[in-house]
Amino acid sequence: MYKVLIRPLEIADAEISWRWRNNPKIWEFTGSRPATEITFEIERNWIEKVVNDETSKRFAILVDDIYVGNIQLTSIVKNECAEYHIFIGDTNYWNKGIARLASLQIIRYAKNVLELKKLVLQVNPNHLKAIKIYQSINFIINSDEIKMELELENSPKPLVSIFVMVYNHEKYINQAIDSILMQKSNFDFEIVVGEDYSTDNSREILIEYQNKFPGKFKLLLHNRNIGAHQNQLEVLKNCKGKYVAICEGDDYWTDPLKLQRQVDFLSANQDFGICFHKTEEINLFDVSRNRIFPNINNNKVYTIEDYILNNWTATCSIVFTYKFYKNENWFTNLPFGDLGLVLIIMKNSNKKAMVFNDIMGAYRVHKGGVHGNLQQNSLKIIEAYKQHLVFGKIIKEKLLHERIYSKYFLKKKIQTYEKLYQLYKSEDFYIKGLSNKIVLFFLKIRYKLLYS
Repeated sequence: MYKVLIRPLEIADAEISWRWRNNPKIWEFTGSRPATEITFEIERNWIEKVVNDETSKRFAILVDDIYVGNIQLTSIVKNECAEYHIFIGDTNYWNKGIARLASLQIIRYAKNVLELKKLVLQVNPNHLKAIKIYQSINFIINSDEIKMELELENSPKPLVSIFVMVYNHEKYINQAIDSILMQKSNFDFEIVVGEDYSTDNSREILIEYQNKFPGKFKLLLHNRNIGAHQNQLEVLKNCKGKYVAICEGDDYWTDPLKLQRQVDFLSANQDFGICFHKTEEINLFDVSRNRIFPNINNNKVYTIEDYILNNWTATCSIVFTYKFYKNENWFTNLPFGDLGLVLIIMKNSNKKAMVFNDIMGAYRVHKGGVHGNLQQNSLKIIEAYKQHLVFGKIIKEKLLHERIYSKYFLKKKIQTYEKLYQLYKSEDFYIKGLSNKIVLFFLKIRYKLLYS
């Protein structure tokens, strides 16, 4: 497995590419072999010329950050069509699936960024491997020469969509995106980002990434702040993959094989709709509260009942099968939308989830985050537990209303009231006046009723 990316061709690339131009193996199946030896100076001058050509877009193919070939769109007709070309110059990377993964990225770039309708190419009829690759990404043959065409509305969908929500994540977004781009996989994935009109430089950073690595991103740059709930729906709606992985803009992944491992599991165990992994929680308020969760020593299967009682896993560890989501958009109105989504996926599949006993991501608790905001003082912690009561009521009514789940909701409610009771009972709240004493009184009554 490899990390395959494309980036704009640079003049400095001539130091490597001029050697490829003189390798007869490279030109075995093409009619454009140079008639004379290509020197470094000739190659450098050529690159300098073409990178400034407004009718073409030229890119380098990178495999694990190594420059191995070129891919380009030429003769671009705005909003209409372009000619597609590719060659892998480093023969060590032939027959390894690199051409297909790079091609899918330039197709996505042509469709989403350039807004073209069609790509065309011409291939030697004897180059059967190339023809097979082009057909696998939906190019069709239209003549004996051979000319091939791809209507971009019929372009292949990625296997995986990475769901990213961003709002004022300037401090963290580089690490989040870099951790996604470092993923090594044998499949194509897209990064769908909902940027919710940040007041910092988050948007500018994302645009820089899209320019640097075209074809990996679908940026949803909202022209006003639409709020987390609507942003979540917009990102989900634009995810086209069979599987969806979540990494919000203030979290990041730590294992380059995370995606591959989780997708492999879901592909091999199609009754499971979702899987997770252990995560490091980084608490920016108090580093002594850093932890690894869940506290397991082996891979573990959790049930839907487990998730009624507790959210065992971090959002950045989620990979799920999209079809089990079933457009149940009501979950975005929940106090804890990520847990609501998890329960929807589990309910619509086999009511179970796999959690890998490997730390493959990091979740930040900070002032600007949802959970970090709730941890800033005791009053906000109390509000968080009250939200758990609201969450449980909605989930019970809309999703898990069968009688078999009632005892788990009751147990969760008792746990929540017990925590609220202890919080209100603390000395800090006795000195805050009558209002909290009244609340404490009613909590005691309700708490006792639950136990009776």
